Amino acid sequence: MLRQRVRRRNRRNPARNLRASHRPSLRPQQRPKPLKNHRKRSQRSTATPPKKVVRNGGTADPAVQLAPGVSAEQASSQRQNTTQLLAATDANLKQISSHPMNSSQQASVDQIRKYMEQAKAAEQAGDVQRAQNLASKALLLSDDLAKQ
Repeated sequence: MLRQRVRRRNRRNPARNLRASHRPSLRPQQRPKPLKNHRKRSQRSTATPPKKVVRNGGTADPAVQLAPGVSAEQASSQRQNTTQLLAATDANLKQISSHPMNSSQQASVDQIRKYMEQAKAAEQAGDVQRAQNLASKALLLSDDLAKQ
């Protein structure tokens, strides 16, 4: 009966029949075989591009004027409009100053005066579009304060 068990075991696992010297090695291989379709990675360039030092913000690029071209007629009409806006703002400020003001209203008046000063400075510098924008901001703020 013992022999029958051994024979059955040997049928199931034929490697047991072999002597130890003839048995295949069960150890994992030391080095894995390379894949057949394996491609080597191309070596990427690790060199960085040379740095360009620009001292004091100087460049060779020419200065470009980004402001749109305004004709003489448009500039004169914008100056006239700015003058009218500043005059209306000044009239509103005189009306507002006769009433008592709280701190937020006083801060608004200070902001209106700053807008008016900046508008005059922009007009003197020849930037009529900026002057008109600042004058209209000042007028809107002063109108809002005058309604309160």
